[in-house]
Amino acid sequence: MTENFTLRSGRRKFLKTTALAGAGSLAAAAAINEFSPYVLPEKFAFEPNESFWARSLPPLNAPLTQDLDTDVVIIGGGFTGLSAAYYLKRNLPNHRVVILEARGCGNGASGRNGAMLLTMTEDRYMQWSGDPGLDKRIYELTTDNITRLKNLSDKFRVDAELEQCGALQVCNTKEIAERGRAFIGKARAAGMPFEYWDLDKISSAIGTSAYQGALFDPGSGQLHPGKLVTLFKAAAESVGVEIFEMTPVVH
Repeated sequence: MTENFTLRSGRRKFLKTTALAGAGSLAAAAAINEFSPYVLPEKFAFEPNESFWARSLPPLNAPLTQDLDTDVVIIGGGFTGLSAAYYLKRNLPNHRVVILEARGCGNGASGRNGAMLLTMTEDRYMQWSGDPGLDKRIYELTTDNITRLKNLSDKFRVDAELEQCGALQVCNTKEIAERGRAFIGKARAAGMPFEYWDLDKISSAIGTSAYQGALFDPGSGQLHPGKLVTLFKAAAESVGVEIFEMTPVVH
């Protein structure tokens, strides 16, 4: 069964109450929202993205200006929201899927990052779970995600400047370097293609002898975050996802 959601857009009220979006307490936020138009000046709380990547973000869609009924509402048009909407609508074409974005797709963290495309998960940096099968599976899932991004780029002809050139994680002390060497030994035994680099190899590659060791992952790389947002937005709209921008959700 599918529940229908009714969106009621009060544009002016949204703008007046946007400044409260970061309130720490739900109870306090709910109370303040009722009175905020009278005590807070009308201003937009979502700062524009003026990063280098923002120059390549897609043009804005129109805001939501009328009530509508929908099956799924996704709040936020970043990597997560756009990709979730695309796969959801592609797999359930009869469902109405809507994205509500406070400013513009990619305005938040998705358009303000270091452009690194890394495998594994942050909590597994030089950490071994004790289950080689699990660790290898997570590595394979994350490298498969990179392959999916490449295929999506080819399908929709949006070049996100994805380069799978590897990533080097450096160790600045001998103790950390030894931990890294031990981790690489376990990873390679589990069938993961990591490499341990010593000081000489690091110096030859990046021109410094400041690091005692490094972990090289050939599966990682980099991309252009602004163009990746453009790719995901194009993919989502191609399957019928409706995207409304300049439409903050505050309560």
